[in-house]
Amino acid sequence: MSKKYDLIIVGGGAGGLSGGVFAVKAGLKVLIVERLNKAGRKIVATGGGRCNLTRDIPVGELLEGYFGKKTFVRSAIYSLLPQQIMTFFESLGLKCVIEDGGGVYPDSYKAQDVLKVLESEYLRLGGEFEFDTQVDEILQEGYTVCGVASKGRKFFGGSVLIAGGGCSMKELGSDGSAFKLAKDVGHKVLQPLAGLVGLVVPCLNGADVPGLSLKATVQVGLGKRSEKLFGDILFTHKGLSGPVILDLSRFISQAINDNGGCEIFVSWGGYNREFWEVVIARARIEAGKKSFYSLLCEYFPKRFVSYIFSVAGGTGDIQLSELKNSYKDKVFGILVDSKFEVSRTEGFAKSMVTCGGVFTKEINPKTMQSKLAENLYFAGEVIDVDGRCGGYNLQWAFSSAHLAIKNVSAMTNRMH
Repeated sequence: MSKKYDLIIVGGGAGGLSGGVFAVKAGLKVLIVERLNKAGRKIVATGGGRCNLTRDIPVGELLEGYFGKKTFVRSAIYSLLPQQIMTFFESLGLKCVIEDGGGVYPDSYKAQDVLKVLESEYLRLGGEFEFDTQVDEILQEGYTVCGVASKGRKFFGGSVLIAGGGCSMKELGSDGSAFKLAKDVGHKVLQPLAGLVGLVVPCLNGADVPGLSLKATVQVGLGKRSEKLFGDILFTHKGLSGPVILDLSRFISQAINDNGGCEIFVSWGGYNREFWEVVIARARIEAGKKSFYSLLCEYFPKRFVSYIFSVAGGTGDIQLSELKNSYKDKVFGILVDSKFEVSRTEGFAKSMVTCGGVFTKEINPKTMQSKLAENLYFAGEVIDVDGRCGGYNLQWAFSSAHLAIKNVSAMTNRMH
């Protein structure tokens, strides 16, 4: 006789584990089915191992961080707001700290502690795991979901929550198999693309800039429109990364997918040409013997200044009083409008989130339930929702799981 659960959760990541805790707290009999041999592998890797849980900012500002999906995510976010996430983790014994800018972290700054309290609470309240188990089928009776199957083994449940993530960081659990499950039930899946990912920029190879972080305004040309952000850029051994690049990478991935490449334009420091003209005019009057190199070093790291002059094909040793306008204009042109050709990102192996996924119009945003199958729910990255860097995606995983469980619990109680 097969065991019957109130809820079967596919995937033991952030959405699956938090959903499991919410469900067992509501008195449901729950099974989490996980492909790997342990839960929460991806949680441990989030935020560089520090785990940015959410963002303590006004909810209107938070909703704007989901790239045009604020209407769809609204009910879920209001179901579990940032302050409630902090209260939830503190109730599990994990205190939170809020950094300047609103980033929320465990006070230990250890993502492992987030996983530990979620897993401990889930098991303490009687939740069950099935590890090393790849779900390959959603079981249905007509249009009603009744469980899952793995290599012939069947697990029966009153409801199923698919929280199996996207395609990012396959070795940590998200291998795209959740998309296949959704497709098999009849759901449309928008093409998955790498998001929150660094860029491979070949022209930077050999430049002595890896490890440097600078403020900049970055603009991405997208046909008739463009996206622009100001913030930190990080030079890597492969190209460019940092918060601004990560936040724009969803658009860059789309452009590469559509057109085979993408151009990005960078204004270093965020300064325009007029700013530099004023700076150099004043410096020529006050310190005409100062070198061009020394002037720029007042605004940027020395290694970066050397890189700028190498791109300009000249030297910065020349005194400001002897600087020719043609060379000055060339350097200023690079500072305010550096162009980089990008033909690829670092891909799913390095991306923190997947853009694309289960079509939102086929999911009820007030319940997270499928519109195509009774008793089937979705949470987290498997849905075509992705957020900015800095806590938005974990917030979405927790909130969407919370809303789904609230509705599963209500339905289960009605049936009992």
